[in-house]
Amino acid sequence: MTEVANRLTHVRRAILPWIVVGAAFSAACGKAKDSPAPAPNPAPKSSPPPAPAPAKPKCAPLPGADTDHEVIEADLDGDKVADQLVPTDCDGRDDCTLHVFLVKDGCPTPLGDLEMVRGKPDVLPLTSRGVALIHTDSAVHAETDETVYAWTGTQFVSAFEGCTYAGPAHDGEPCTGGVTPDAAQLCLGGGAPSATFDVDGDGQPDGAFDVPCDKDTDSHACGSWILLSRQSCLVPAMVLPPGKIDVATPAAHGKPARLKVGKDYYQLPAPK
Repeated sequence: MTEVANRLTHVRRAILPWIVVGAAFSAACGKAKDSPAPAPNPAPKSSPPPAPAPAKPKCAPLPGADTDHEVIEADLDGDKVADQLVPTDCDGRDDCTLHVFLVKDGCPTPLGDLEMVRGKPDVLPLTSRGVALIHTDSAVHAETDETVYAWTGTQFVSAFEGCTYAGPAHDGEPCTGGVTPDAAQLCLGGGAPSATFDVDGDGQPDGAFDVPCDKDTDSHACGSWILLSRQSCLVPAMVLPPGKIDVATPAAHGKPARLKVGKDYYQLPAPK
């Protein structure tokens, strides 16, 4: 019996560690079933890419002015810094092509060309895309033609064309002028209107803007520019002579107003 008891004791001692290990393993499994697994750490949020730096203007070397001509300086964008207009390809009447450069921080940036300009142009108070309208004239045979250029954001276009003087060859043919078809794509600004009224009969207030010129008192481009309201845009429609504008007949039911300056009457064509 003693031998049998000794064997049983030995067996118990051998089995006991495995029972303890099994119990611990079972408890751990039970705990794993009862407790949810910890949530994984959230992935770090990626920061948004930095905004691209604004494009720097491409500086360009100024071309040389033609012989006997000088670079013309004029502030075109109202920053109190002189911009540059360089005359080249001048003909025998001193009509030149003007290469226009805006100057920022000493950097000339080319805008475009004004064709066949004589002398120094007028910088008008109206602006297009932040650049002043530019009034020029040129000599053509027996008359002097005038053009007002406006910046579209990509190029200069003619907003007004006319003539300021007709020589003997054009007796009986008075000089006239008017807003060009290209002006319909423009949005003009600069200053406050001298008067507001519905000009074209669409029920929206339009504006008359005083535009003086230094060059010629008889210029058809200088006077009162009539700008029509078009979806938060002011589009040039016609230019009236300088002077007080009276509304002789108000616009009504889609019919344009009849305007009077001095003894003359003016009216837009009825809208289509």
